[in-house]
Amino acid sequence: MRCVITRQKRRLTAKGNGYTVSTGYAISWLAVRREQEPAAFTALELAPTSTESEDPDAAHPWYATRTAAGWTVIWSNLYAPDCFSRFTGAFPHEAIGCDVEEHVMVICLEAYRDGELLWHVEHDAQEGPEHLHVEGTPPPEFDAIREESFAAPPDPGVDLIFDVPVRLGETAVGFRHDEGDHRFEVLRNVAPRASPPPAKPWWKVW
Repeated sequence: MRCVITRQKRRLTAKGNGYTVSTGYAISWLAVRREQEPAAFTALELAPTSTESEDPDAAHPWYATRTAAGWTVIWSNLYAPDCFSRFTGAFPHEAIGCDVEEHVMVICLEAYRDGELLWHVEHDAQEGPEHLHVEGTPPPEFDAIREESFAAPPDPGVDLIFDVPVRLGETAVGFRHDEGDHRFEVLRNVAPRASPPPAKPWWKVW
């Protein structure tokens, strides 16, 4: 994914906007259609384990859950992992990804098809409480979500615009990172390990 602002990982500077976040999620998720789950796992060098969890805590870096809308969501406790960027740029099917950094109230939601960006919705509170950057043509539900959020009365301590990508992601795939009754499955990394260099003969000193 190409969430430029989120990759800067800047420290919190949003106190002047009326809210300060000291705890929260710093995660990413990637969704593919259920029938594409095996291909996605293979491309990401991940494999299911049959170990379930109600909460995708930091005990493991990778989890998966399946939504009623027919999507498999791959959860990463590694924020904006490089493998997600490589995946969305090459996967020959539809994929929707989200980077969430609640410590600085930055969120980016993107959709790809056949490796091409379809749309991009991003909020960065450090650019202002009403910052919302949009590229492409998001799903039709986006307009209503945006209008509702901007029309809501200001609530001190609440970043209302942050919720725009969150709600849009929920509409698109049936998942949001901070709510829902989802069962998660632990995934394991199956990337081949690099072979150690051959040992030198004892008589070689160079």
